[in-house]
Amino acid sequence: MTSEDVVNQVQFFTPKPYFPHRGSPEKRAQPTQGKLFQEPKPSTLARYPRGYTPERMSEVREKTGWLINAPGGSSFSLTGSSLDSPYNVPHGARLAQEAIARSDVPMKHLENLGRISLRSGLRGTGFGLEDRLGSYTPASRAIDIEPMRGDLSSRRGLITSKEQLRKNRGISRPEAENMYGSALIHEIGHHVDFTRRRMAGQQERSRRFLSTPTGRGKAEGEADRYMLQRFRPDPRTKGATAETQTYGAMGLLYKGYPQDLARRGKAAAETASAAGEARERRNINRKAAASQTRKALTRYRQQQKRRRR
Repeated sequence: MTSEDVVNQVQFFTPKPYFPHRGSPEKRAQPTQGKLFQEPKPSTLARYPRGYTPERMSEVREKTGWLINAPGGSSFSLTGSSLDSPYNVPHGARLAQEAIARSDVPMKHLENLGRISLRSGLRGTGFGLEDRLGSYTPASRAIDIEPMRGDLSSRRGLITSKEQLRKNRGISRPEAENMYGSALIHEIGHHVDFTRRRMAGQQERSRRFLSTPTGRGKAEGEADRYMLQRFRPDPRTKGATAETQTYGAMGLLYKGYPQDLARRGKAAAETASAAGEARERRNINRKAAASQTRKALTRYRQQQKRRRR
């Protein structure tokens, strides 16, 4: 090979693309070697790490700016028991708007909604474990998001089950935000369902409908199905799923609850339980290995001390 051929090969050889990105497959598939800026800009959701576009967020803010009643400060309880919620912060309204913006909820589904109240932990009761994240009142078309026991400002986290209460260790803030976001979309599903049934704003009709197990099961099933279809978790949270937040996954099966959702929720709960047990075993093995390492290091230091004497 002549020197001229070598020069041409060096000048015109196409190098392999370099993939430095981490995250979604769309990001990893964009070669960036030799480029200071990406041209053109990504047109997929990989460009928006929070899971929504600026246009979508502006639309949600315009629709919900007056609709969301947020607490003025962080959680506080009169009983001494810590009640907390990821929305019980000064920017709680923004977090609720982000949950709606990430979802596929059309803005017309928020029409005729009375309010969305993000309750704070300033309450006179609450000694027991709170049993629900939110509620929808058909008569007033109001959504209330409740706090639960826990402390998101520390490692204790948010307590969502009696097992977590026994261990005094709950879920982290990102997990809690996804859980509360799915609860918010679930309650919006109730509003859509009762509006379709022409019961929104009708106190007596809605009360009679919900007083029977069949009516309650149908209402919760429609809200769960709406949540599974519309809710999108925060893409920055790994492994988050909304299927474990359904009534079928929690085992609260009313008579009229759809059987397909019950089977789907049961499978999701079993998968989550198996993953939790595997995580617990890994933590135990990791602690045992760390304990052995500390003991070996202690023995080595003691041997070194005896040798110096």
